[in-house]
Amino acid sequence: MRTLLAFACLTMLLWAPAQAQSALADDKASVRAAVEDYFWGRQNGDQPRLGRALQLEGGDLKGVAEKDGRQSLTVTPLADYLARNTRPRGLSTQGHILALDVTDGKMAWAKVRLEAADRTYTDYLLFYRIDGVWKIVNKIFVEQAAK
Repeated sequence: MRTLLAFACLTMLLWAPAQAQSALADDKASVRAAVEDYFWGRQNGDQPRLGRALQLEGGDLKGVAEKDGRQSLTVTPLADYLARNTRPRGLSTQGHILALDVTDGKMAWAKVRLEAADRTYTDYLLFYRIDGVWKIVNKIFVEQAAK
């Protein structure tokens, strides 16, 4: 009986981390898929695909704009960002996920670099899992002119 109990405990100890690793891998794959929807939707002016990646209610995009020699933080609702992306981008752009982290299967972030001939964007995308679907709830970015 003790041997059976010890075997059952050992099995549980080995099984739980494997299940957690599998769930983490699934979450990372789902977040990567949302990043791809964001990238290709943005690149091709594909609003349905871009919209699939974005949390339109309450989500926002932040960046710093310079006006009259001063820098200020701009905040744009993701619904407005989606509405602006109606046509394909004129320049070919390469996208790279530089880093990705998932916390408790509920929240994630991705650092993404988008490189075009004339400029490079570095985006930090913050995700929440909402009703089982990973959605971008916040995007903050910097833009750099090509060197």
